[in-house]
Amino acid sequence: MKPVTFVLNPTVTYIDDLGQTRTSNTRKFTINVQPAKPDFEVLPGRVATGYGELDKLLFGGIPEKYAVALAAPPVDEREILINHFLKTGAEAGETTFYITVEPENARALAEKYQSNFYVFICCSQADTALQNLPNVYKLKGVENLTEIDIALTKACRELDPSAAGHKRACIQVTSDVLLQHHALISRKWLGSLIANLKSKGFTALAVVNPSMHSPEEMNAIMDLFDGEIRITEEKSDKGRKKILEVVRLYNKRFSEEKLTLTKEGSL
Repeated sequence: MKPVTFVLNPTVTYIDDLGQTRTSNTRKFTINVQPAKPDFEVLPGRVATGYGELDKLLFGGIPEKYAVALAAPPVDEREILINHFLKTGAEAGETTFYITVEPENARALAEKYQSNFYVFICCSQADTALQNLPNVYKLKGVENLTEIDIALTKACRELDPSAAGHKRACIQVTSDVLLQHHALISRKWLGSLIANLKSKGFTALAVVNPSMHSPEEMNAIMDLFDGEIRITEEKSDKGRKKILEVVRLYNKRFSEEKLTLTKEGSL
């Protein structure tokens, strides 16, 4: 429960019975406020994504220490989901890693949560993309995968081992790596990265755009993940709509319901 302080009777000036001017004392009291419970079943050991529609399908979130692929085109709803995942971790004080080629949407989080939110920028414009901060790692791109591994290892070594709470990572360079290095090298690198993150207690969400790759290349990497979430587009009488579904989640409960997305990302 979160403690909240209230102020009762703010300072007030008044005239007492003797005609003298008096000032009342401000009084404060603190109560514990119980957060509102979600209106869906939440299973233990789940890491909330912060995106209400997805957390409902996942019975509270991604299973702890799972690596799940988000297969989706670059639509607004995908970016909102990613932002919810990152923001939920950062605001909760959780160690949060964000590996990306487009760091703009993480600028505010990187500046505000320097003690627990880490950004790994993999692009040639990394030096100008974000200011120099202790939680920002600037890399030249995805050409040198070893450079990314070294930066992640360094960041992990600097983490406080006594820090409580979940750890989460968003891998938004999956498609870039697959385009650059193709199936064989990408599979080897992703497999090692996922194993290392899990061993350090991270729950991972990897983003991939299926329309950028052949079915053979997609198949080569998708079985590395413990689960798969999809955002697809379908035609309707009112135009095109975005559909969210959990396709699989190894040995864990999930809802097979398909949900129509809203840009607000909540139920």
